[in-house]
Amino acid sequence: MAKQYPGNQRGRSRIRATRFFVQTRDAGYDRTRDLPRLIPLLTRDLDTPSIADHRRLVALLRRALRAERLRSRQLHWTYDPARHSALARATRIENAALRRRCELLGIHQNQ
Repeated sequence: MAKQYPGNQRGRSRIRATRFFVQTRDAGYDRTRDLPRLIPLLTRDLDTPSIADHRRLVALLRRALRAERLRSRQLHWTYDPARHSALARATRIENAALRRRCELLGIHQNQ
């Protein structure tokens, strides 16, 4: 049987720490600054007024991340761990934004 803590404080502190980590981890992301450095985009492509445009943007990020992972596995000389990390971060944040946007509009994300 698991050890009981008064008021389940151990679990609460773990949840608080996780929430803080997730909030601060994504705090420095700036779409207008970061995306043009990661994938070839024009300024007008940063604005995604429709769900289809946002999906296209997420697909571009996923494709770039897949290519960077392949470079990592092949030990290619052009592999950049910082770029890999930034692509993973941007993909995660943009995908979460797309998911929230679809939920608000009541649209299934894969449509």
